[in-house]
Amino acid sequence: MLNISVRFLSEIVTRVGGLILFPLLANYLGPEGYGVYAQAGAINGVLIPIATIGLGLSVVRLVSGTSDPIAVSSRLLSSLALVGCISLALSLATFASAPVLSGLFIKVGTSVPVIRWSAFMIMSTALTLTVSEYYRARLRVIAFSALQILGTVATVGSVAVVLSHGGDLLAVVKALLAVQTGQFVFMIAYLVFAGDLTVGAPSLPWAESAAMVRFGIPIVITGISTWVFASSDRLLIGYFLNAQEAGIYNAAYSLAVVPTAFAAPFWYSMFPLMAIHQKRHETQLVAAICRRYSSAFFLIGVPALVGLTVLSSETLRVMGSDGFSIRPLMFAMIGIGLFADQFSGTSQYLIYLHNEPHFLRNATVLAGATNLGLNILLIPVTGIMGAAAATLASYVLLDTLIVRRALSYGYTLSGLYNFSALRRIVGSATAMMLVLVAAKQTFAAVDLRSLILLVLTGGLAYAASLWATNGCSIRRLIAFARFGSA
Repeated sequence: MLNISVRFLSEIVTRVGGLILFPLLANYLGPEGYGVYAQAGAINGVLIPIATIGLGLSVVRLVSGTSDPIAVSSRLLSSLALVGCISLALSLATFASAPVLSGLFIKVGTSVPVIRWSAFMIMSTALTLTVSEYYRARLRVIAFSALQILGTVATVGSVAVVLSHGGDLLAVVKALLAVQTGQFVFMIAYLVFAGDLTVGAPSLPWAESAAMVRFGIPIVITGISTWVFASSDRLLIGYFLNAQEAGIYNAAYSLAVVPTAFAAPFWYSMFPLMAIHQKRHETQLVAAICRRYSSAFFLIGVPALVGLTVLSSETLRVMGSDGFSIRPLMFAMIGIGLFADQFSGTSQYLIYLHNEPHFLRNATVLAGATNLGLNILLIPVTGIMGAAAATLASYVLLDTLIVRRALSYGYTLSGLYNFSALRRIVGSATAMMLVLVAAKQTFAAVDLRSLILLVLTGGLAYAASLWATNGCSIRRLIAFARFGSA
């Protein structure tokens, strides 16, 4: 319970940091400048899964439950060496091709140096992600969370200082690169200091490294297909429309990610625990972990999605400007698609545990191709609304395939999900939505103060409805809140 609480704190700080970054960048750079920032990140996004070559999940799968520090250190160091070489090559290639990438997807003259400097974030991100999975495998939850919080504070602080002193987007990118590189160095230093990492550990024999890479290659393809969902729409918006529209869409997408972020504290600890019980052939315990942790996510994630959908346009206008205003329907399509992906999160891990990353590869390639095709078809006709519809359709397809595959291992939906708890959660979130829609009508225009009041009103309405569905009993409500198990 302590680990989950700490992860929640870390995720809250991280997400709040992201929400602070948006108004900083939007107000200083405007929709077009924010669009350039989003497009540069989207370009890097397709290369980062290639740079990591899937070794992060290999580390978790193979290291969880292993007590030999030399063996564990050898796997991490060999993984970092491979990732470092590949990510450096990709960073240099992106640096060299910056003019072409800018002309295709951004079409803003000042974006070339931004792409070049952000290219080196491919390497820093890939290395940081790989070592992060080591923390996860060793269940170093508190240490990782503390470093994540410090990294978030440093990121927001550096961007605020740069922009407030007249810095431009290029200066922001340089600051972000410096912070991320520093975070990686601190993560390695802590592991050495704590005795978790032996720097002089021997490299893995090539046969073992090759086995890790073979396991990781389907994950790479899965990661690229996932990028198609998450970022290709922004590049296509930039190609067919302009950087300003890409910035508006990215702002909506970034806000829609917030409800799904509540899954991270649960998934972080869930997968290593699932791996441990899977090694012991304790199938019922694996299913029980999925059921309990998914219910915990739904308890928070569902009302967050519903509330943000109702208040999406007002939130973006308050945090950015009137230029970021969107239709709630567009936000709902993006948000539901992203939420569906988290709904299948437990099933995705079951597929990894059954050593079938190739299935996820095939499913994500199919759904990614569907997403790409729909974007090409819809964006020129319906603009960013078409991109949102493509996101929803392709995620529903992907997650249907994933859940069906997990059930083929002998699990049942009712064994993996607590539908009794989910019905009460959805009912309470619906009641909250009606209250929020009515409450919005009392304000002529929503500013920061009224937005905070609306959020508090929605939270109280959700809690009151949950209390009512649990027999108006505080004791039962508390029991239900403990992972929706009542």
